Amino acid sequence: MGRGRRLNYGLVAGLYEANYGQVAIGKILETPHGHVSKVLRKEGVETRKRGEIVEPEPFNRLPKRIQNYIKDDVEVLSKYEEVMGVKVTETVQEEKLNWKDMTRDEKVEVIFSKLDKGMTTREAAKEIGIAQSTLVKTKNKYLKEKEEQAK
Repeated sequence: MGRGRRLNYGLVAGLYEANYGQVAIGKILETPHGHVSKVLRKEGVETRKRGEIVEPEPFNRLPKRIQNYIKDDVEVLSKYEEVMGVKVTETVQEEKLNWKDMTRDEKVEVIFSKLDKGMTTREAAKEIGIAQSTLVKTKNKYLKEKEEQAK
């Protein structure tokens, strides 16, 4: 972000709560990690213990408001991609699946991959772009057919 630009405190707190480290946030926002620490204290965010290892959330699992902060600022977006080593545009395109063009087996595979990651049916359905009821009906129909085949 460079000198003269004010840090978005909500973005700093959101990234930290999504398991990004202070150093990584500092690199993404081009500010010293000490400043990130001060912002977190000011925002009332409880910091992790020194040396605690956590896995940062992938871009598509970040809260929508944090994703929008990053996508709206071209400089932050390019630094995020550089620091995290991932292209955000590819991640966003992967997220948008064409449900109607998928086979039933592909649909089930997508559903179970989302649920295996610990997502709720509501979160998974929202990410896929379908209604929760559609997701649950597809899943239950598959499980019922599998159960009948086992008999």
